[in-house]
Amino acid sequence: MSGKIPTCPKCREYKWFHNPPPCNWKDESQEEHYCLFHAPVEEKFDVDNFNFQLKLYIKERVTDGRLINLRGVVFPHKVRFAELFQESTNNSYVDLTHCVFTKDVDCTESVFESGFNLNGSEFQSEVNFSNAKFNNKIDFIDTVFRNNVSFGGTVFQNGLLVFRTRFDQRVHFDSVTTLGLSIIASSIGDNIYFDESKIEKLEFINSKFYGHTALNTVQSKHVNLTRNMFDGDVDCDDIKIENDFIFERNLCRGGVYLRKASVSGDASFNRTKFKDYVSFEQAKFMGNLSFEEAYSSEAISFGKTLFGKSADFKAFSIGKTIQLSGIEMENVHLKNAQIEAFRFTNCIWPKQGDHSCVAGHSSSSHDELSDVYRRLKKVAKLDHDELRASEWHWQEKEMTYQSKETSKFIRSFLCLYRLFSGYGEEPNKALCWLVVFLLLPAIVFGLWMLSQTGISCTVDWAAVGNVGKDWYNSLPLAKLKLSDTLGTGKKVVYLIFQIIIALQASLFAFSLRNKLRR
Repeated sequence: MSGKIPTCPKCREYKWFHNPPPCNWKDESQEEHYCLFHAPVEEKFDVDNFNFQLKLYIKERVTDGRLINLRGVVFPHKVRFAELFQESTNNSYVDLTHCVFTKDVDCTESVFESGFNLNGSEFQSEVNFSNAKFNNKIDFIDTVFRNNVSFGGTVFQNGLLVFRTRFDQRVHFDSVTTLGLSIIASSIGDNIYFDESKIEKLEFINSKFYGHTALNTVQSKHVNLTRNMFDGDVDCDDIKIENDFIFERNLCRGGVYLRKASVSGDASFNRTKFKDYVSFEQAKFMGNLSFEEAYSSEAISFGKTLFGKSADFKAFSIGKTIQLSGIEMENVHLKNAQIEAFRFTNCIWPKQGDHSCVAGHSSSSHDELSDVYRRLKKVAKLDHDELRASEWHWQEKEMTYQSKETSKFIRSFLCLYRLFSGYGEEPNKALCWLVVFLLLPAIVFGLWMLSQTGISCTVDWAAVGNVGKDWYNSLPLAKLKLSDTLGTGKKVVYLIFQIIIALQASLFAFSLRNKLRR
């Protein structure tokens, strides 16, 4: 009957121009007669007859080796694919688009050798594809799953595309093996699991995940999660990615966890909004890590996290804190970061000479570094980490001193400040200079006295006494009464020495206090 126009409107819509089954139901409102396959489920009173006719139809099509057109079929019973396709479909293409499955669908351990299409279909009950194998690429486009779906242990030999598809309940992709799995413009109403799966290329794009998303121990070469909404937690613990990990422009209302994750390529969290806690504990990022223009309203934790190349927090806005604990800071870039939100615990900083520094120290301008170290000093003060505050104070003053924008007067002041006390952080240096300044008046006045009396083999104790008086008068707060005959020049010299010694004593006291506070 090839070419005959069928009576059933659904047969005409879905192009059933081959042996259409007999009509058994009439829609009185439209005066249309529907065939056994396309009649509403409530009109399928004889389920056994439906099943017999369906198997007979499939057997004829398989024998002919042609397209098995099952488009638009309304299945009133539980479907077991092993029973429905009792014989191999050989190279026949199975078209199940726009079908309605009212009961459970069981495809466990089935092997789909030929093409298989379920686009536009609706599954009203549970669907089980566990341990099935699809030897050709399969798509779920405009498909609706109203109950739980399981693909646990399934092998998608040439990949799976999920596009504009809706999952109302829980979805399992546990232990899946495939070249690629893409979920695009779809929605998942409950939890979705990919634990222990091997997926060469995993993509979530412009989709909505209303439950928990589990990607624990997934192995993949490339992961791209872009422009998605995650209403529940996203678990990526122990995930292993051989190349890049893209997690951009997502809205994460639940927590995000990448504990013990391993990313061999670059990782990007640019422009993602984190509304809940985020943890990167013991993760390894061997490429570049970027958080450019990302936002987090809760705390983010990096504990013993490894950064192989660089971690850039440029323009990353944080509502609470970023906790870095036990981190090698050599590749952590803080320039243009919200440093006030960072908290550092037992971090190991790179060295420049005898002083700690930040990543990019040698390649950044002195003005930029001065601001970075000033803000780091503020954070250290808030954390009562005086040792680290001392390091950042030294670097801040050093960068200001080296900056070309610093005036000559300020640079001169900083030069003396560094020379005589290490910017108030080196009490040993300050003490040495204090001893020098205390001995200097005796040396100066002793030489002056020798110039007056000349060198003699005998000791002139009167001259020694005068030198002692001059030395004492050069000390701050000296109370020896000055002679009225004393010249103005000597009084000025006394005053200069008093000021110098007093200033150096103050620098020593200040440096010693800083040292003891550590």
